[in-house]
Amino acid sequence: MVGKFLAVFHENFVCHLPELIEALAKGNAAQVRARAHTIGGMAGNIGAMQVRSLASRIEEITRAGSLDRIPTLVGEMKGAFDTFTAVALGGNLPAAALPTAPQVSSSPGE
Repeated sequence: MVGKFLAVFHENFVCHLPELIEALAKGNAAQVRARAHTIGGMAGNIGAMQVRSLASRIEEITRAGSLDRIPTLVGEMKGAFDTFTAVALGGNLPAAALPTAPQVSSSPGE
């Protein structure tokens, strides 16, 4: 049962991360914040607290209308996600069962 929840979290993260990255590339702080909020909520529900913390930080920065440091934080959030899923799944699901999260560029528009 836990594996199923983790797989759903993984699938949803992989869906929402590209939307966040696209909003970042367009300079849309409100959409970046909305996607970060969704990711942070999912992460909190599953216990991925580092992902949750980074998503919250992205929300804080974008609430002020800024996109400064967001590409770096998005990269850190993806790394925290990768670490969480690797540890939490412990190899219990075949890699083919999990979609791959997209790569994060270091600056918007790349």
